[in-house]
Amino acid sequence: WVKTRADLEKMVFPDPDSPELYEGAKMVLAEKGSRAAAAAIKLGVAPALISMGLDGFSFALADDPGLVHEVLKRYAEWQLVVTSNLISMGFDFLWSFDDLAYKSGPFCSLSVFREFLLPPMQKVAESISIPWIFHSDGDVMILLDDLVSLGMAGLHPLEPGPMDLAEVKKLYGEKLCLIGNVSVDALSSAEPAEIERIVRDCIMTGGPGGGYMISSSNSIPSYAKAENVLTMA
Repeated sequence: WVKTRADLEKMVFPDPDSPELYEGAKMVLAEKGSRAAAAAIKLGVAPALISMGLDGFSFALADDPGLVHEVLKRYAEWQLVVTSNLISMGFDFLWSFDDLAYKSGPFCSLSVFREFLLPPMQKVAESISIPWIFHSDGDVMILLDDLVSLGMAGLHPLEPGPMDLAEVKKLYGEKLCLIGNVSVDALSSAEPAEIERIVRDCIMTGGPGGGYMISSSNSIPSYAKAENVLTMA
């Protein structure tokens, strides 16, 4: 983990231009047929938090804010090359996974987000020339104006509870394709009839005028009931 500047030497990245890095991506493209294929990326926030830990990130904001900037910059610069390579390979869209929030709101203040996190995210986002989706669990409402400025085409997963689908549709439905809002907890514990009701409610709320896609409110876990996943579909 990166706790101090002395730990920066631990940040050793694979060569972003190495063909071996893209072997899995080549397989996906070779097998996709007439379907659309997405490549998963990160704009830099998630790997920085994993490297520093939330506590290390928080202490560094006070003790050495330059360290936070440096860690984020290194991830963003590497991702810039990887993203460009993935686009040139022929992927149809990208899906960025950078969790920013808890159910109660973002893990940092809006001012910290704008000073530290948004600039490297913008740097990577500006290099994306195909449609892309942004993913963050939790309540990101206070961040959405800034996130929308990054130019993504879609927002996922609209975690039910923290995120109100009707409110997001009203405020951002003209700018974003909204994706998700079907509770993972419900997929794991509810009965199929309840899943059908949830899905219908989501479609009635998010569907008018288009720009809404049914999806679970996170990755579908192994403990979800198969019949519930099929009912959602």
